[in-house]
Amino acid sequence: MKSSRASHAHVRHKIEQITNDTVQINQILVNNAPDIIDLLTETLSLRQVARKVKRSPTYLSQVKNRKQRISWETYCLLVMLLEEGKK
Repeated sequence: MKSSRASHAHVRHKIEQITNDTVQINQILVNNAPDIIDLLTETLSLRQVARKVKRSPTYLSQVKNRKQRISWETYCLLVMLLEEGKK
């Protein structure tokens, strides 16, 4: 059986790894969201995009201009909308 100290070290390591991954994911969201919004607004208006992802045009405009952080949920919806457009 593992010692308590070894298992605590393993847990701390896992938590650190998850935290680092989360920071990287958030950085990807911040960096990619404006580009995704740009791509979507080549064929749709910002208002149409906002309606499809159930967010306000103001919110998306702020995300695009990096004045607002995007939620993971909204990011996923934008990516799904982008994928739909490729079909």
